[in-house]
Amino acid sequence: MAVSVVRKGSEWPTHISQEGIGTVEQYLDADAVRHAASGLISEVNLCVGAITIDQLCEHFEQRELRLGTSLWSVATQKTYCGYIRQWIRPRWGSHTLDEITAVEVEAWLRGLNLARASRAKVRNVLSVLYNHACRYEFFDRNPMRFVRQSAERRRAPDVLTGAEIKMLVDNLPLRERTLVLLAASTGLRQSELFGLKWRDVDFEHGELNVIRSIVCGIEGRCKTESSQKPIPMHPQLAASLNEWRRHCRFESFDDWAFASSLRGGRKPDGGRLCATISSLPFKRWVFKNESGGTHFATPTPLCYEASESSSR
Repeated sequence: MAVSVVRKGSEWPTHISQEGIGTVEQYLDADAVRHAASGLISEVNLCVGAITIDQLCEHFEQRELRLGTSLWSVATQKTYCGYIRQWIRPRWGSHTLDEITAVEVEAWLRGLNLARASRAKVRNVLSVLYNHACRYEFFDRNPMRFVRQSAERRRAPDVLTGAEIKMLVDNLPLRERTLVLLAASTGLRQSELFGLKWRDVDFEHGELNVIRSIVCGIEGRCKTESSQKPIPMHPQLAASLNEWRRHCRFESFDDWAFASSLRGGRKPDGGRLCATISSLPFKRWVFKNESGGTHFATPTPLCYEASESSSR
């Protein structure tokens, strides 16, 4: 008895039959066959024995993390794939689901050279994998529920003060100044900042409509539903956006607010903008990340109001 894979569009229905795994026309080489069948192996193995974390991860990625069909945002998909490939599979990949205990995972997490929040995310991704196994009836429990791992910060976040924002804004060119004002007064995620188009900026009503995000050059929906609510614009931010639109090359209704001139306006210019700002003496305020990546350290709108008060 073999696994038969019959492709219909982008879907891979599964069933057990005598027909084999497919035809030569369907698969260019052995690697293509293995990749197509990897997500199905765990379902077959359920009939003959326990499955491993490696097999569960293959099944999970094929069912839940396929671009265009996933219920999660692009950012969440990237995060899950990263934690699975960097931490979970190297340590637990060869173990079957019933071999892993909460005590073992807890001890392993304590030994990782990661921030508490990152260790908590590793635990959470493992929990998602076990829930996936339960959903497909590969396993009947989730031992990750009993893993203790705090996500509490070791230190308070270093939030910009009003005076620091003013100093930063006063020393930036128009485009970068507009971006920093936008980040400081709205608290938008970096992916949401670069996902803005001019159609999303309502100058008449003084609002921003955040309806998309950009992660690794891929356009997707926002991380949470609450992120998509209209955001009020401060008059100074509206004036800066209006001025930037008058000076930029791409000011049409459907253009990106921070479009890349090198790509003819087809993509946002996030990478170059971040590089420009991080090259300034103020980068210790603008970009912060415990794991070494780059993120806007966006203060609350109250900090931005304070910057106005200090300038009067």
